[in-house]
Amino acid sequence: MRRRHPPRPDSAATVAALARADAARAAGRLVQAVALYGEVLRLAPEHPAALHRLGLIAHLSGYHEAALGLFDRALAARPDFPEAHLNRGAMLRHLGRLDEEIAAFRAAAVARPELGEAHFNLGNSLQTAGRLEEAVAAFDRAVTSTSKLVPLAHYNRGIALHRLGRRAAAIEDFERCIALMPDLATAHFNLALALEEAGEGERAIAAYRAAIAADPDYVAAHHNLGNALQARGDRDRAFAAYGAALRLDPTCFARIVNSLAAHPAGELWLDLAALRRRLAG
Repeated sequence: MRRRHPPRPDSAATVAALARADAARAAGRLVQAVALYGEVLRLAPEHPAALHRLGLIAHLSGYHEAALGLFDRALAARPDFPEAHLNRGAMLRHLGRLDEEIAAFRAAAVARPELGEAHFNLGNSLQTAGRLEEAVAAFDRAVTSTSKLVPLAHYNRGIALHRLGRRAAAIEDFERCIALMPDLATAHFNLALALEEAGEGERAIAAYRAAIAADPDYVAAHHNLGNALQARGDRDRAFAAYGAALRLDPTCFARIVNSLAAHPAGELWLDLAALRRRLAG
Protein backbone atom coordinates (compact mmCIF):
# COMPACT_ATOMS: atom_id res chain seq x y z
CA MET A 1 0.00 0.00 0.00
CA ARG A 2 1.33 3.42 -0.89
CA ARG A 3 1.89 5.78 2.03
CA ARG A 4 -0.55 8.68 2.14
CA HIS A 5 1.10 12.06 2.66
CA PRO A 6 -0.75 14.76 4.64
CA PRO A 7 -2.22 17.60 2.61
CA ARG A 8 0.08 20.52 1.90
CA PRO A 9 -0.66 23.97 3.44
CA ASP A 10 -2.03 25.09 0.08
CA SER A 11 -4.07 21.96 -0.65
CA ALA A 12 -7.79 22.26 -1.28
CA ALA A 13 -8.65 20.50 2.00
CA THR A 14 -6.38 22.76 4.04
CA VAL A 15 -7.62 25.93 2.36
CA ALA A 16 -11.24 24.91 2.99
CA ALA A 17 -10.55 24.09 6.64
CA LEU A 18 -8.76 27.42 7.12
CA ALA A 19 -11.70 29.27 5.55
CA ARG A 20 -14.13 27.60 7.98
CA ALA A 21 -11.91 28.52 10.92
CA ASP A 22 -11.56 32.12 9.75
CA ALA A 23 -15.33 32.43 9.34
CA ALA A 24 -15.89 31.19 12.90
CA ARG A 25 -13.30 33.66 14.24
CA ALA A 26 -14.81 36.55 12.29
CA ALA A 27 -18.24 35.67 13.73
CA GLY A 28 -16.84 35.69 17.27
CA ARG A 29 -17.28 31.92 17.76
CA LEU A 30 -13.82 31.57 19.23
CA VAL A 31 -14.19 28.13 20.82
CA GLN A 32 -15.33 26.75 17.48
CA ALA A 33 -12.56 28.65 15.70
CA VAL A 34 -9.92 27.09 17.96
CA ALA A 35 -11.24 23.62 17.15
CA LEU A 36 -11.28 24.40 13.44
CA TYR A 37 -7.74 25.76 13.45
CA GLY A 38 -6.81 22.51 15.18
CA GLU A 39 -8.30 20.69 12.21
CA VAL A 40 -6.09 22.77 9.90
CA LEU A 41 -3.04 21.79 11.95
CA ARG A 42 -3.97 18.14 11.75
CA LEU A 43 -4.11 18.46 7.98
CA ALA A 44 -0.96 20.58 7.71
CA PRO A 45 1.17 20.54 10.89
CA GLU A 46 2.76 23.90 11.80
CA HIS A 47 0.57 25.75 9.28
CA PRO A 48 1.78 29.35 9.82
CA ALA A 49 -1.54 31.12 9.23
CA ALA A 50 -3.41 28.77 11.57
CA LEU A 51 -0.77 29.18 14.28
CA HIS A 52 -0.80 32.96 13.86
CA ARG A 53 -4.58 33.19 14.16
CA LEU A 54 -4.61 30.88 17.16
CA GLY A 55 -2.10 33.30 18.67
CA LEU A 56 -4.51 36.18 18.06
CA ILE A 57 -7.28 34.27 19.83
CA ALA A 58 -4.96 33.42 22.74
CA HIS A 59 -4.05 37.10 23.09
CA LEU A 60 -7.70 38.13 22.98
CA SER A 61 -8.46 35.55 25.66
CA GLY A 62 -5.70 36.83 27.95
CA TYR A 63 -3.24 33.97 27.41
CA HIS A 64 -0.35 36.21 26.48
CA GLU A 65 2.58 33.83 26.88
CA ALA A 66 0.68 31.19 24.93
CA ALA A 67 0.02 33.75 22.20
CA LEU A 68 3.73 34.58 22.04
CA GLY A 69 4.58 30.89 21.70
CA LEU A 70 2.11 30.49 18.85
CA PHE A 71 3.54 33.52 17.03
CA ASP A 72 7.01 32.03 17.48
CA ARG A 73 5.87 28.75 15.95
CA ALA A 74 4.25 30.57 13.03
CA LEU A 75 7.52 32.41 12.37
CA ALA A 76 9.56 29.23 12.66
CA ALA A 77 7.40 27.85 9.86
CA ARG A 78 7.47 31.07 7.84
CA PRO A 79 10.20 33.53 8.88
CA ASP A 80 9.07 36.22 6.39
CA PHE A 81 5.53 36.47 7.85
CA PRO A 82 5.14 40.23 8.48
CA GLU A 83 1.77 40.08 10.27
CA ALA A 84 3.14 37.51 12.71
CA HIS A 85 6.16 39.72 13.40
CA LEU A 86 3.81 42.69 13.95
CA ASN A 87 1.56 40.84 16.36
CA ARG A 88 4.53 39.32 18.12
CA GLY A 89 5.87 42.85 18.60
CA ALA A 90 2.53 44.00 20.00
CA MET A 91 2.52 41.03 22.37
CA LEU A 92 6.05 41.82 23.55
CA ARG A 93 5.00 45.45 24.09
CA HIS A 94 2.14 44.22 26.26
CA LEU A 95 4.62 42.10 28.23
CA GLY A 96 7.04 45.02 28.66
CA ARG A 97 9.93 43.41 26.78
CA LEU A 98 11.07 46.50 24.89
CA ASP A 99 14.28 45.28 23.25
CA GLU A 100 12.54 42.18 21.86
CA GLU A 101 9.61 44.35 20.77
CA ILE A 102 11.96 46.56 18.75
CA ALA A 103 13.52 43.51 17.13
CA ALA A 104 10.09 42.12 16.21
CA PHE A 105 8.92 45.31 14.54
CA ARG A 106 12.25 45.64 12.74
CA ALA A 107 11.82 42.09 11.44
CA ALA A 108 8.34 43.01 10.17
CA ALA A 109 9.81 46.01 8.34
CA VAL A 110 12.50 43.82 6.78
CA ALA A 111 9.94 41.18 5.78
CA ARG A 112 7.79 43.77 4.02
CA PRO A 113 9.61 47.11 3.58
CA GLU A 114 6.56 48.82 2.06
CA LEU A 115 4.43 48.07 5.15
CA GLY A 116 4.00 51.46 6.81
CA GLU A 117 2.54 49.92 9.96
CA ALA A 118 5.80 48.07 10.62
CA HIS A 119 7.91 51.23 10.39
CA PHE A 120 5.33 53.15 12.44
CA ASN A 121 5.39 50.62 15.28
CA LEU A 122 9.17 50.40 15.11
CA GLY A 123 9.34 54.18 15.45
CA ASN A 124 7.02 54.13 18.46
CA SER A 125 9.13 51.46 20.17
CA LEU A 126 12.39 53.29 19.47
CA GLN A 127 10.83 56.49 20.79
CA THR A 128 9.84 54.69 24.00
CA ALA A 129 13.43 53.51 24.30
CA GLY A 130 14.68 57.09 23.95
CA ARG A 131 16.38 56.31 20.64
CA LEU A 132 14.93 59.40 19.01
CA GLU A 133 17.12 59.72 15.91
CA GLU A 134 16.37 56.10 15.01
CA ALA A 135 12.69 56.73 15.71
CA VAL A 136 12.68 59.68 13.31
CA ALA A 137 14.26 57.48 10.63
CA ALA A 138 11.57 54.83 11.13
CA PHE A 139 8.81 57.43 10.94
CA ASP A 140 10.44 58.75 7.75
CA ARG A 141 9.89 55.31 6.23
CA ALA A 142 6.32 55.17 7.56
CA VAL A 143 5.27 58.47 6.01
CA THR A 144 6.47 57.43 2.56
CA SER A 145 4.09 54.47 2.58
CA THR A 146 0.41 54.54 1.67
CA SER A 147 -0.53 53.22 5.11
CA LYS A 148 -3.56 54.60 6.91
CA LEU A 149 -1.15 55.32 9.78
CA VAL A 150 0.66 58.06 7.88
CA PRO A 151 -1.00 60.95 9.80
CA LEU A 152 0.00 59.45 13.16
CA ALA A 153 3.50 58.85 11.83
CA HIS A 154 3.76 62.58 11.14
CA TYR A 155 2.46 63.28 14.64
CA ASN A 156 4.85 60.92 16.38
CA ARG A 157 7.76 62.09 14.27
CA GLY A 158 6.87 65.62 15.35
CA ILE A 159 7.05 64.53 19.00
CA ALA A 160 10.48 62.97 18.46
CA LEU A 161 11.78 66.00 16.56
CA HIS A 162 10.49 68.34 19.26
CA ARG A 163 12.32 66.33 21.92
CA LEU A 164 15.47 66.53 19.81
CA GLY A 165 15.16 70.32 19.74
CA ARG A 166 14.37 70.45 16.03
CA ARG A 167 11.40 72.71 16.58
CA ALA A 168 10.81 73.99 13.04
CA ALA A 169 10.74 70.45 11.63
CA ALA A 170 8.42 69.37 14.44
CA ILE A 171 6.01 72.20 13.62
CA GLU A 172 5.94 71.10 9.99
CA ASP A 173 5.11 67.52 10.98
CA PHE A 174 2.33 68.56 13.36
CA GLU A 175 0.87 70.70 10.58
CA ARG A 176 1.05 67.80 8.12
CA CYS A 177 -0.70 65.57 10.63
CA ILE A 178 -3.43 68.18 11.20
CA ALA A 179 -3.97 68.55 7.45
CA LEU A 180 -4.70 64.80 7.35
CA MET A 181 -6.43 64.46 10.73
CA PRO A 182 -7.91 67.87 11.62
CA ASP A 183 -9.80 66.49 14.62
CA LEU A 184 -6.71 65.12 16.42
CA ALA A 185 -6.69 67.41 19.46
CA THR A 186 -3.25 66.33 20.67
CA ALA A 187 -1.69 67.36 17.36
CA HIS A 188 -3.07 70.89 17.75
CA PHE A 189 -1.90 70.93 21.38
CA ASN A 190 1.67 69.87 20.58
CA LEU A 191 1.77 72.28 17.67
CA ALA A 192 0.81 75.03 20.11
CA LEU A 193 3.61 74.03 22.51
CA ALA A 194 6.18 74.18 19.72
CA LEU A 195 4.84 77.50 18.44
CA GLU A 196 5.01 79.01 21.92
CA GLU A 197 8.63 77.95 22.23
CA ALA A 198 9.27 79.54 18.83
CA GLY A 199 7.83 82.83 20.09
CA GLU A 200 4.75 82.63 17.86
CA GLY A 201 2.20 83.45 20.54
CA GLU A 202 -0.76 84.31 18.33
CA ARG A 203 -0.42 81.11 16.31
CA ALA A 204 -0.05 79.15 19.54
CA ILE A 205 -3.28 80.63 20.88
CA ALA A 206 -5.07 79.64 17.67
CA ALA A 207 -3.66 76.11 17.97
CA TYR A 208 -4.79 75.77 21.59
CA ARG A 209 -8.27 76.93 20.53
CA ALA A 210 -8.25 74.34 17.75
CA ALA A 211 -7.32 71.63 20.29
CA ILE A 212 -10.27 72.70 22.45
CA ALA A 213 -12.59 72.74 19.45
CA ALA A 214 -11.54 69.16 18.70
CA ASP A 215 -11.86 68.12 22.36
CA PRO A 216 -13.78 70.55 24.58
CA ASP A 217 -12.76 68.56 27.70
CA TYR A 218 -9.02 68.96 27.07
CA VAL A 219 -8.00 70.40 30.45
CA ALA A 220 -4.35 71.02 29.58
CA ALA A 221 -5.36 72.92 26.43
CA HIS A 222 -7.65 75.25 28.42
CA HIS A 223 -4.92 75.79 31.01
CA ASN A 224 -2.19 76.45 28.46
CA LEU A 225 -4.50 78.75 26.53
CA GLY A 226 -4.85 80.75 29.74
CA ASN A 227 -1.06 80.93 30.03
CA ALA A 228 -0.69 82.05 26.41
CA LEU A 229 -3.39 84.68 26.74
CA GLN A 230 -1.85 85.91 29.99
CA ALA A 231 1.48 86.28 28.19
CA ARG A 232 -0.24 88.44 25.58
CA GLY A 233 -1.79 90.63 28.28
CA ASP A 234 -5.33 89.41 27.61
CA ARG A 235 -6.24 89.03 31.28
CA ASP A 236 -10.00 88.55 30.96
CA ARG A 237 -9.76 85.82 28.35
CA ALA A 238 -6.94 84.20 30.30
CA PHE A 239 -9.16 83.94 33.37
CA ALA A 240 -11.98 82.54 31.24
CA ALA A 241 -9.63 79.81 29.97
CA TYR A 242 -8.38 79.03 33.47
CA GLY A 243 -11.97 78.90 34.67
CA ALA A 244 -12.87 76.39 31.97
CA ALA A 245 -9.94 74.20 33.03
CA LEU A 246 -10.98 74.40 36.67
CA ARG A 247 -14.58 73.46 35.94
CA LEU A 248 -13.37 70.38 34.07
CA ASP A 249 -10.80 69.41 36.70
CA PRO A 250 -11.01 71.03 40.17
CA THR A 251 -7.62 69.53 41.06
CA CYS A 252 -5.84 71.86 38.64
CA PHE A 253 -6.43 74.90 40.91
CA ALA A 254 -2.89 74.75 42.32
CA ARG A 255 -1.44 74.71 38.79
CA ILE A 256 -3.47 77.80 37.92
CA VAL A 257 -2.26 79.61 41.06
CA ASN A 258 1.33 78.75 40.16
CA SER A 259 0.84 79.86 36.56
CA LEU A 260 -0.55 83.20 37.67
CA ALA A 261 2.36 83.75 40.06
CA ALA A 262 5.16 82.46 37.84
CA HIS A 263 4.54 84.40 34.67
CA PRO A 264 6.02 87.94 34.44
CA ALA A 265 2.63 89.19 33.28
CA GLY A 266 0.84 87.30 36.05
CA GLU A 267 0.06 88.10 39.63
CA LEU A 268 0.33 86.52 43.07
CA TRP A 269 -3.05 85.75 44.60
CA LEU A 270 -2.99 85.57 48.36
CA ASP A 271 -6.77 85.40 48.73
CA LEU A 272 -7.39 82.01 47.11
CA ALA A 273 -11.12 82.11 47.86
CA ALA A 274 -11.35 85.33 45.87
CA LEU A 275 -9.39 83.74 43.05
CA ARG A 276 -11.83 80.80 42.95
CA ARG A 277 -14.71 83.27 42.70
CA ARG A 278 -12.92 85.18 39.95
CA LEU A 279 -12.33 81.99 37.96
CA ALA A 280 -15.95 80.97 38.39
CA GLY A 281 -16.77 84.04 36.37
